[in-house]
Formats: sequence, C-alpha cells, structure tokens
Amino acid sequence: MAPLKTFRFKEVGPEGEKQFIKSFDTVMSHYTAALARLNYEKINLPNVNLDTGKPTIPEEYDLADETYDQLVIKLQDDKFSYLTNPLKQNIISFYNKADTAAMDKKDASAWKKASAALQNVKTANTISADSLKSAEQIQDLKRVKKNPSGK
Repeated sequence: MAPLKTFRFKEVGPEGEKQFIKSFDTVMSHYTAALARLNYEKINLPNVNLDTGKPTIPEEYDLADETYDQLVIKLQDDKFSYLTNPLKQNIISFYNKADTAAMDKKDASAWKKASAALQNVKTANTISADSLKSAEQIQDLKRVKKNPSGK
C-alpha cells in the first residue's frame, strides 16, 4: 500500500456540490447581514494612510496623491459608473485640503489631467452603493464573454 494513497483526490459528486453551494450561500448571507449591520450602525473609520499611520491629506505622501489623481481620472474614464456619494465626498474633501499650485508645480501635466477630472467628479451624478454589486456582476460577465476559458 502506497503511503500517499490516503491523500488521493476523491470526487464529491452531485450531493457534495449541492452541500458546497448551500454552505457558500449561507456564508454570503451571513456576510451580507454583517455588512448591513455595519452600515446601519454607521461605523466611521478615520481616513488614515496605512503606510505612514497619519491622516490621509494631500502632499503628506506622494503615493496617496498619485493614487487620488489616478482614481479621479479612472472614474472619469469609466463615465462615473462607480461613483458613490461617500466616494465623491471623500475625493472632494481630500482635494479641498490640497495646495493645487504646489501640485501643479510638482507635475503639471499629471495635475492638469487630474484637475479636469476632479471638476467633473464635482458635478457628476452618483450611484447607490447597492448598485455596485450588480455593476460588478456585469463586469464579471463581460470578462467571461471575452475570455470564456478563464485564462
């Protein structure tokens, strides 16, 4: 008898698949309920830069500045399809604290593009956070259609 024979793969069959799907659905149900409780209780987490441990403010950390710039540009490129009100308020709050002249001096071409996108963020319509789930599912379907093999 081979010593690794006990580790051989055994198919679970249709009943095992049903149990897996049921357990996965149960986990998702509990997770969704937990997220709803968090939203209901309005837990307010501070906007802290996890690299520095300091509040996320403009010109404190170049990578954060670049990330916010890329975010507003990406939102604009996607026609604000994923812009929720809390995200919009966070972006506006971040840039309201910024010295835009300093940002322009640092990288004029990058700031020009980000600044234009920021102006559009300010006037863009927002979506509800609940609609992000269906938008994410649509994106998943598009990915599968483009690449059905999953490779």
